[in-house]
Amino acid sequence: MPPVTIDPNTGKASIEINVKGNEGRVIGKGGETIRHMERKFNCKIEMRRDRGTCLVTGPENVMRDAAEYIAQVIENGDVSKNERAVVTNTGYVGPETPASMIAKIVADARAKIDSGEDAAASDFPDVLKGSDVDEPVAIEVPCPGQEGRVIGRGGATIKEIERQSGAVAKVSKGTGRCDVNGPRGKVTLA
Repeated sequence: MPPVTIDPNTGKASIEINVKGNEGRVIGKGGETIRHMERKFNCKIEMRRDRGTCLVTGPENVMRDAAEYIAQVIENGDVSKNERAVVTNTGYVGPETPASMIAKIVADARAKIDSGEDAAASDFPDVLKGSDVDEPVAIEVPCPGQEGRVIGRGGATIKEIERQSGAVAKVSKGTGRCDVNGPRGKVTLA
Protein backbone atom coordinates (compact mmCIF):
# COMPACT_ATOMS: atom_id res chain seq x y z
CA MET A 1 0.00 0.00 0.00
CA PRO A 2 1.31 3.49 -0.83
CA PRO A 3 2.21 5.71 2.12
CA VAL A 4 -0.45 7.82 3.83
CA THR A 5 0.46 11.48 4.24
CA ILE A 6 -1.10 13.88 6.76
CA ASP A 7 -1.56 17.55 5.92
CA PRO A 8 -0.30 19.44 9.01
CA ASN A 9 -2.64 22.38 8.29
CA THR A 10 -5.92 20.48 7.90
CA GLY A 11 -5.11 17.20 9.66
CA LYS A 12 -6.59 15.31 6.71
CA ALA A 13 -4.89 12.20 5.44
CA SER A 14 -4.30 11.43 1.79
CA ILE A 15 -3.02 8.54 -0.26
CA GLU A 16 -2.15 8.41 -3.96
CA ILE A 17 -3.08 5.10 -5.57
CA ASN A 18 -1.92 3.79 -8.95
CA VAL A 19 -4.96 3.10 -11.14
CA LYS A 20 -3.28 3.39 -14.56
CA GLY A 21 -5.44 1.88 -17.25
CA ASN A 22 -8.37 1.43 -14.84
CA GLU A 23 -9.45 5.03 -14.42
CA GLY A 24 -12.83 4.40 -16.06
CA ARG A 25 -13.48 1.38 -13.88
CA VAL A 26 -12.74 3.40 -10.72
CA ILE A 27 -14.97 6.28 -11.86
CA GLY A 28 -17.78 3.97 -12.98
CA LYS A 29 -20.76 4.64 -15.20
CA GLY A 30 -21.72 8.29 -14.79
CA GLY A 31 -19.34 8.56 -11.82
CA GLU A 32 -21.47 6.10 -9.82
CA THR A 33 -18.59 4.00 -8.46
CA ILE A 34 -16.44 6.92 -7.36
CA ARG A 35 -19.43 8.63 -5.68
CA HIS A 36 -20.28 5.40 -3.86
CA MET A 37 -16.71 5.12 -2.55
CA GLU A 38 -16.70 8.77 -1.45
CA ARG A 39 -19.90 8.23 0.53
CA LYS A 40 -18.81 4.88 1.95
CA PHE A 41 -15.47 6.16 3.23
CA ASN A 42 -16.44 9.81 3.85
CA CYS A 43 -13.59 10.93 1.63
CA LYS A 44 -12.85 12.81 -1.58
CA ILE A 45 -11.39 10.94 -4.55
CA GLU A 46 -9.65 12.99 -7.22
CA MET A 47 -8.66 11.27 -10.45
CA ARG A 48 -5.28 12.30 -11.84
CA ARG A 49 -5.50 10.81 -15.32
CA ASP A 50 -2.26 12.44 -16.46
CA ARG A 51 -0.41 10.47 -13.77
CA GLY A 52 -2.60 7.35 -13.83
CA THR A 53 -3.43 7.75 -10.14
CA CYS A 54 -6.24 8.78 -7.86
CA LEU A 55 -5.78 10.87 -4.74
CA VAL A 56 -7.94 9.85 -1.79
CA THR A 57 -8.32 12.52 0.92
CA GLY A 58 -10.19 12.14 4.18
CA PRO A 59 -9.98 10.71 7.70
CA GLU A 60 -6.78 8.77 8.37
CA ASN A 61 -8.64 5.75 9.74
CA VAL A 62 -10.31 5.00 6.37
CA MET A 63 -7.27 5.26 4.09
CA ARG A 64 -6.31 1.56 4.21
CA ASP A 65 -9.91 0.41 3.68
CA ALA A 66 -10.42 2.87 0.82
CA ALA A 67 -7.19 1.72 -0.88
CA GLU A 68 -8.22 -1.95 -0.53
CA TYR A 69 -11.68 -1.17 -1.89
CA ILE A 70 -10.19 0.62 -4.92
CA ALA A 71 -7.96 -2.43 -5.52
CA GLN A 72 -11.10 -4.62 -5.49
CA VAL A 73 -12.82 -2.30 -7.97
CA ILE A 74 -9.78 -2.47 -10.27
CA GLU A 75 -9.76 -6.27 -10.05
CA ASN A 76 -13.49 -7.03 -10.10
CA GLY A 77 -15.31 -3.94 -11.38
CA ASP A 78 -18.02 -2.13 -9.41
CA VAL A 79 -18.28 -4.17 -6.22
CA SER A 80 -20.81 -1.75 -4.69
CA LYS A 81 -23.68 -3.48 -6.51
CA ASN A 82 -23.22 -6.52 -4.29
CA GLU A 83 -23.16 -4.41 -1.14
CA ARG A 84 -26.36 -2.54 -1.74
CA ALA A 85 -28.63 -5.45 -2.64
CA VAL A 86 -32.02 -5.27 -0.97
CA VAL A 87 -34.91 -7.69 -0.69
CA THR A 88 -38.29 -5.99 -0.36
CA ASN A 89 -41.50 -7.38 1.05
CA THR A 90 -42.66 -7.95 -2.55
CA GLY A 91 -39.69 -10.25 -3.16
CA TYR A 92 -37.77 -7.79 -5.34
CA VAL A 93 -34.04 -8.36 -5.15
CA GLY A 94 -31.90 -5.58 -6.54
CA PRO A 95 -29.78 -2.55 -5.78
CA GLU A 96 -30.86 -0.45 -2.84
CA THR A 97 -32.22 2.90 -3.97
CA PRO A 98 -32.84 6.11 -2.05
CA ALA A 99 -36.54 5.24 -2.02
CA SER A 100 -35.94 1.75 -0.57
CA MET A 101 -33.54 3.16 2.06
CA ILE A 102 -36.09 5.80 3.09
CA ALA A 103 -38.89 3.22 3.13
CA LYS A 104 -36.84 1.02 5.49
CA ILE A 105 -36.02 3.96 7.80
CA VAL A 106 -39.68 5.04 7.86
CA ALA A 107 -40.86 1.47 8.55
CA ASP A 108 -38.36 1.14 11.41
CA ALA A 109 -39.41 4.53 12.83
CA ARG A 110 -43.12 3.63 12.57
CA ALA A 111 -42.50 0.36 14.40
CA LYS A 112 -40.61 2.17 17.18
CA ILE A 113 -43.26 4.87 17.51
CA ASP A 114 -46.07 2.30 17.53
CA SER A 115 -44.30 0.37 20.29
CA GLY A 116 -43.71 3.61 22.25
CA GLU A 117 -39.96 2.94 22.22
CA ASP A 118 -38.94 6.29 20.71
CA ALA A 119 -41.85 8.42 21.94
CA ALA A 120 -39.71 9.88 24.73
CA ALA A 121 -36.23 9.28 23.35
CA SER A 122 -33.75 11.65 24.96
CA ASP A 123 -32.21 12.59 21.61
CA PHE A 124 -35.53 13.80 20.17
CA PRO A 125 -36.33 17.53 20.37
CA ASP A 126 -38.72 18.32 23.25
CA VAL A 127 -41.48 19.30 20.84
CA LEU A 128 -41.60 15.70 19.54
CA LYS A 129 -41.94 14.11 22.98
CA GLY A 130 -45.64 14.87 23.44
CA SER A 131 -48.28 12.17 23.28
CA ASP A 132 -50.67 13.93 20.84
CA VAL A 133 -49.46 12.70 17.44
CA ASP A 134 -51.87 15.07 15.61
CA GLU A 135 -50.65 18.28 17.28
CA PRO A 136 -48.95 20.59 14.71
CA VAL A 137 -45.21 21.02 15.38
CA ALA A 138 -42.18 22.43 13.59
CA ILE A 139 -38.51 21.52 14.05
CA GLU A 140 -35.17 22.45 12.56
CA VAL A 141 -32.91 19.51 11.69
CA PRO A 142 -29.21 20.42 11.33
CA CYS A 143 -27.63 19.27 8.07
CA PRO A 144 -24.56 21.52 7.65
CA GLY A 145 -22.84 20.89 4.34
CA GLN A 146 -25.34 18.14 3.50
CA GLU A 147 -28.19 20.25 2.11
CA GLY A 148 -27.70 18.92 -1.43
CA ARG A 149 -27.70 15.34 -0.19
CA VAL A 150 -30.94 15.90 1.76
CA ILE A 151 -32.59 17.51 -1.28
CA GLY A 152 -31.33 14.86 -3.71
CA ARG A 153 -31.14 14.98 -7.48
CA GLY A 154 -34.06 17.06 -8.74
CA GLY A 155 -35.48 17.13 -5.21
CA ALA A 156 -36.07 13.36 -5.26
CA THR A 157 -34.83 12.60 -1.73
CA ILE A 158 -36.73 15.34 0.07
CA LYS A 159 -39.89 14.58 -1.94
CA GLU A 160 -39.59 10.94 -0.91
CA ILE A 161 -39.13 11.93 2.74
CA GLU A 162 -42.30 14.03 2.49
CA ARG A 163 -44.19 11.26 0.70
CA GLN A 164 -43.18 8.56 3.19
CA SER A 165 -43.68 10.62 6.34
CA GLY A 166 -46.53 12.95 5.38
CA ALA A 167 -44.66 15.94 6.88
CA VAL A 168 -43.53 19.04 4.99
CA ALA A 169 -39.76 19.40 4.71
CA LYS A 170 -37.84 22.37 3.30
CA VAL A 171 -34.09 22.82 3.00
CA SER A 172 -32.74 26.31 2.61
CA LYS A 173 -29.43 25.99 0.78
CA GLY A 174 -26.53 27.47 2.66
CA THR A 175 -28.32 27.56 6.02
CA GLY A 176 -27.22 24.13 7.17
CA ARG A 177 -30.72 23.18 8.29
CA CYS A 178 -33.90 21.44 7.17
CA ASP A 179 -37.21 22.78 8.47
CA VAL A 180 -39.85 20.09 9.02
CA ASN A 181 -43.44 20.78 10.03
CA GLY A 182 -46.78 19.03 10.29
CA PRO A 183 -48.50 16.74 12.80
CA ARG A 184 -46.13 15.48 15.54
CA GLY A 185 -46.33 11.84 14.43
CA LYS A 186 -45.47 12.70 10.82
CA VAL A 187 -42.64 15.07 11.77
CA THR A 188 -41.19 12.35 13.97
CA LEU A 189 -41.20 9.96 11.00
CA ALA A 190 -39.50 12.53 8.78
